[in-house]
Amino acid sequence: MKIVYLKPRSSFRDNLRSDSLWGLVCWGIKNLWSEETLLEMISGYQTGFPLKVSSAFRWVDTP
Repeated sequence: MKIVYLKPRSSFRDNLRSDSLWGLVCWGIKNLWSEETLLEMISGYQTGFPLKVSSAFRWVDTP
């Protein structure tokens, strides 16, 4: 499983929950590619889990 670290360019009010992240991913796919691509990705959940989204938590990169 690949871990993705988000590096925001500005502040945001609350911690990112999994449903918020999922929605952002879906909107991103639709805006970058197409609604058809988004629907194909969502239909992939009928046979497996092409993407797993978890709640985000703060991570600090320390030297």
